Amino acid sequence: MISAASQTLARLLAQGLAQISQEQISFEHPQLWRRDEPGLNLYCYHVQHTERLSRSDCRWFDLTFLVGVTHYTRLGEQSLFSEVLSVLSHDQQLPDAIVDHTLRGYGALQMRVFTQAPAENVVFWTVLRAPLQLALHVTLTVPQPLANQSVPVPKGLTLSQNM
Repeated sequence: MISAASQTLARLLAQGLAQISQEQISFEHPQLWRRDEPGLNLYCYHVQHTERLSRSDCRWFDLTFLVGVTHYTRLGEQSLFSEVLSVLSHDQQLPDAIVDHTLRGYGALQMRVFTQAPAENVVFWTVLRAPLQLALHVTLTVPQPLANQSVPVPKGLTLSQNM
């Protein structure tokens, strides 16, 4: 579920940004992220069960990602960050068409974008042991099928019998 959510967020950003491809998106810890070329970093740092959505066939979790940008210059970073903010602020729900196939069939996934207060931000980056940088926090609410339940297969996809 976490990797599927990461890929969904990466796909959304790569499709919405002219200057970034999916190959330029990293999922590394911010301290380990290579920053020598333009790119994005999507780091999942918080997972929390949520009771907001109830279905008997799955549990729902809020996954929070730190979204950071890098570019050759600070002005380039600010420009890319503005584009990222624009793409992520466009919709509060992700339709099935954009989400990873393992997350389809549960309806549109909820997405929330937020920032932290400056004092909280300093503590956050200190705990990560990474330099303070311009970043967003994005929370996706995603399903996790229960162990005894099968994952719905989206229309058009077939499962191989060799699996």
